[in-house]
Amino acid sequence: MVKPGWILVAVGLVGWGCNPAPTKNGTDPKPTVAAGPTNLLTVTDPTAEPSAWLSNGLIGLRINRRGDGEGEPMFLADGYATTGEEKILPIPSLVQPIFKIDGSFPKLSELEVYEQVLDTATGELKTKYRWNGHTVETTVSIDPATGTVQQKSTITPAVGVSTRIREDYLPATEAEDSKDSPFIDAVTGRQVSFGVKVTGTKVEAWRRIEPKPGSLALQSPLPKLPQIDIEGDPESERYSRSLDFYLRQSVNANGKMSVAPMGLSSDHYFGHIFWDADIWVFPALALLDPARAKAIPNYRIRMQKPAMEIINQWMADGRPYGKGSLGVPPSTGKFMGVKYPWESSVSGNETVPGPSKYQDHITGSIAWSLRYGAKLGLVDPARSAEITRLAGLFYLNRMSPTGLLGTMSPDENHIGDNDLYTNILANECIDTLESSKPNERAPLPKDATSFLTYDKDPVRGYKQAAAVLAIYPLQYPPAEKQASVMLDRFMGKVSKNGPAMSDSVHATILARLGRADEAYELWKKDRVEFADQPLMMFSEKRSKPVTYFVTGAGGWMQTLLYGFLGLRIDDQPRPKAAWQQKLKSGAYISAEPHLPSAWKKLAVSVIIDGVTYRATATGSSFQMTAVKPAS
Repeated sequence: MVKPGWILVAVGLVGWGCNPAPTKNGTDPKPTVAAGPTNLLTVTDPTAEPSAWLSNGLIGLRINRRGDGEGEPMFLADGYATTGEEKILPIPSLVQPIFKIDGSFPKLSELEVYEQVLDTATGELKTKYRWNGHTVETTVSIDPATGTVQQKSTITPAVGVSTRIREDYLPATEAEDSKDSPFIDAVTGRQVSFGVKVTGTKVEAWRRIEPKPGSLALQSPLPKLPQIDIEGDPESERYSRSLDFYLRQSVNANGKMSVAPMGLSSDHYFGHIFWDADIWVFPALALLDPARAKAIPNYRIRMQKPAMEIINQWMADGRPYGKGSLGVPPSTGKFMGVKYPWESSVSGNETVPGPSKYQDHITGSIAWSLRYGAKLGLVDPARSAEITRLAGLFYLNRMSPTGLLGTMSPDENHIGDNDLYTNILANECIDTLESSKPNERAPLPKDATSFLTYDKDPVRGYKQAAAVLAIYPLQYPPAEKQASVMLDRFMGKVSKNGPAMSDSVHATILARLGRADEAYELWKKDRVEFADQPLMMFSEKRSKPVTYFVTGAGGWMQTLLYGFLGLRIDDQPRPKAAWQQKLKSGAYISAEPHLPSAWKKLAVSVIIDGVTYRATATGSSFQMTAVKPAS
């Protein structure tokens, strides 16, 4: 058997299907692929940015417009530095270019006919182009069940074609054919198998990258059929299905890590874990894909021990906060409590060096998320109760006689006293303590009009939504009663350069208030401003593509589920709900849909207590139909 390297072949000519031969002046019509039942996302501009992204929560690949990973990073869920800030480490992609034509790689600006298609039902990314009289087709995919990366390419005709199978690992040679031949990649420890086959005028080459022995796979594959249907608005349907696809591929059900704001698409934010996972991604996936969603609380439960070590160090340091120190408490020795870090990584330690470490709402956010998961049967209630109780002990020790001082609000442009969102969470945790007293609850800032974001809030401007988080996702009853006033008061004061989650929260609340068309206007605006990228890659920024922003996708998927479809999780039944059901946990799930007038029907597949349902809402009706019983 030959050693594959560069393989030189020479055969006859073929065309691109029934299309006429290309011309060099660019007059050929570019092919287009319509969005269909499998939600195909298409790019016909070979110079478009940003590059595509494929993942399964264990490996993340950026794929360029030529259909390979050359010049693009690859990320592994276990590829973090284990010291310092524990940053995720980009490594060279194993998905390398395969073909050279007449000694050169194709130049994207010179491609004559081009298309790149992502099929969100299969997860396959297909690139097809013609250059210098040759047609090249490449398919890249990651098997969600095994984590195997598949790369297949064909070229016709094959005159003057060189086929490369990772020449930096193997010596170059010439041959006409090679069988499947494996080697172990020294950088990633993954087995790479490859081969080349020549058939008439066509050359086929493939590369298969297997996970390391013992690495974890997903519990379930991606759904084979669309989970979301929107009648009357095909663009919103395509957008919603793209959010669904990218969210699912971001999380590994059995992985040891949670999901970073950018998933495994970049090293932006160093791959660290924020509240984004617990508050923005988890509620979105909890009903769509519970198996994957559970990875998020499982990570927090796994990191309970380091969170308990962090609080003891915080106590020993004199209980510092954003504007000073509360002083060392009179007791000595170990203290039972948890203080989760604002930025967490492989060790569970705090990795952020700056003032963001004073976003003490992170501990309450995690406890809230665990309780939410327990209501849906995704988290052990005993572990949820334990961590909530330990969080309550932290907040009691964080409390001064005038409340929680020097916290960084979710607004992030302010370090001050008694942040509304933080204090509601703190009180919910403190209320689980048998020893707590009424005077040990944190005060909630307000004026004669409504609740405020924090003490002495001038109600002028905010980086992102903060006060309205009390309405959603917290569903704090007194705030829900003020929802219209608070939303109208705070919504227009969020920075236009802020993240997309603000508008998604505003839209969710608007829909719940019955102002669905206003919510829909935000939905359309943000789709254009954040997701009008090739392959609907969601950006963190309006001004430039910073992709893929998993947090933003989670926020807008929540608008679809909890806003337009009107799903809610409550401790008590809803008297005016269109539908409701008591969960095994004793909590209630209900639906009060509010569709925008542009939508005739919204149908979403959700999983509740292990049963798959089809939730269908129209302007005048709602149905929840079981389509698959619990296993």
